[in-house]
Amino acid sequence: MLGTSVGQRDEIARKRLREWQKSSGMTQAALGEAIGRNQAWVSRYFDGEFDADLETLEALAGVFGHTLSELLDLHDDEREAELLERFRALRPDARALALQVLKEWTPHVRTPAQLGAPADERSGAATNTAGRTRRQRRKAT
Repeated sequence: MLGTSVGQRDEIARKRLREWQKSSGMTQAALGEAIGRNQAWVSRYFDGEFDADLETLEALAGVFGHTLSELLDLHDDEREAELLERFRALRPDARALALQVLKEWTPHVRTPAQLGAPADERSGAATNTAGRTRRQRRKAT
């Protein structure tokens, strides 16, 4: 949350939550129900009549599959910020497709999970449904 006031963060949270709500097709009533509030509360929050506490913001972000950190995260790099804003506005199925495209365009990038994975997974060895690599299948025949 670099160089932003509490008021700016609240506006960023409202904007992202509105985008996530719109892209998911969820109604304000359903969103309110998911966090134990009613539609009027959600509407008044989105209109800026009051701010939500961190616990409520965390619950709101969770409804859309995001964390509080993702909801409030700000970046100095404008291009990175735009990329994240556009990614976060996507429906979950579109996010999966966008991530797949990025993985294809950047095959050299390894995630922390891949760095801690067994050697065959780190090397990108293809596996079949039984979880064996091509090399293991050739040795078995």
